[in-house]
Amino acid sequence: MTITDYRAGIKLEDLNAAMEEERYIDILHTCKLCVGKNIDVEIKNNLISGELMFINSRGHYVLNNAGQSFFSALKEGYERDS
Repeated sequence: MTITDYRAGIKLEDLNAAMEEERYIDILHTCKLCVGKNIDVEIKNNLISGELMFINSRGHYVLNNAGQSFFSALKEGYERDS
């Protein structure tokens, strides 16, 4: 099960644990995210309100099909330009 499986998703506790790692903080701050806001607020303001992610019945964050397509295109663009 993964972040894209509606039965699984990722727990807020796991996201908060990831936010303790400098490399993730650097990436988010470079994108002007999580500066003065928690990761859950940023997810709600950007991914959920942008209809790229939803919260399942277990309270876990799940990337929907639109979110998967968005991040695939982002990755492809990065790989092409690298």
